[in-house]
Amino acid sequence: MKRKYCLSLLLVLVMLVAAGCGSTGTAKQSKVIGSVNGDEITQAEYDNSYKVASLYYEQQIAQFSANNSGVKISGVKTPEVIEQLKKQAWENVVIQKLVMQQAPQEGVEVADKELDQITNNDSYKKFVTENKLDGDVYREFIKTQYLYNGLESKIIKRVELSDQEIEAYYKAHPDEFQEAGGIETYHILVKTEKEADDIMAQLKNGADFAALAKKYSLDSSKDQGGYVGLTNQDSEWVPEFKKAALALKPGEITPAPVKSQFGYHIIKAGALKEAKPISLTQAHNQISMKLQKQKEQEAFTKYMADLKKKAVIKDYRAKDTTKTETTGKTTPAK
Repeated sequence: MKRKYCLSLLLVLVMLVAAGCGSTGTAKQSKVIGSVNGDEITQAEYDNSYKVASLYYEQQIAQFSANNSGVKISGVKTPEVIEQLKKQAWENVVIQKLVMQQAPQEGVEVADKELDQITNNDSYKKFVTENKLDGDVYREFIKTQYLYNGLESKIIKRVELSDQEIEAYYKAHPDEFQEAGGIETYHILVKTEKEADDIMAQLKNGADFAALAKKYSLDSSKDQGGYVGLTNQDSEWVPEFKKAALALKPGEITPAPVKSQFGYHIIKAGALKEAKPISLTQAHNQISMKLQKQKEQEAFTKYMADLKKKAVIKDYRAKDTTKTETTGKTTPAK
């Protein structure tokens, strides 16, 4: 599940792709354009937030293009995209203020000396200088990231998961807990076709497959008599191996060595295993990890949503409405 509040992600992005993200002045000197519970939001803070959101958008476009060769996406920001980026920038500043306010109340803090260890580092100074960043504003970004992560850790520790919830999930999702069926598969892997032919000849003369696997195979499965597990349509073997293994009936051996990128395989089929349910005991840890993560994400998302809902947020950017205080949402104010 994707968390609504992506401030942490954007802060990480700043550290990766923040070229040109310097503000035109420090936050303290900049025009006040709003507030959250009395804490001012300045134009410089908003401008930096917009640049981060814009860079994140550009990064996603570039990544999509790189992952989908031949697909061209215009990097030009439409008015609709710009409007959405502005909304995201405002939202991120609001969340930043809420984090700064709430962290001390939850006993979450970051010492100045911890930040000093980062900001006094030569590599950090070079990074800030080369990318024309406002050092004070960027330091606040880093501090907020630390507080955000600390606040999240504090909240998710309160999440508890019961055995009843795990059992209920198990019963409601039976298709997720099936042990895949397939045919038991053994092989002997060697480098050359001649070695494979020699082993095939020994097998035809009655030699034991497991003994030959232990003696000749280059694969770590040799200590298990060449057993590599069950093979079915979902197995992630190389195509040549998979096709040959699935063509065998229980007890059969490939009539000729099978060549792949790894060498030459002599493949043997064991027993055919039917799919069967995985017990609750076997699935317990898997379900526990999944539900715990899900509940933690939901808990922190709700926590942040409640903070915003209760907050008094003022927005002075619009010029055509009267000044308004809001609880839970931002209303333009003059």
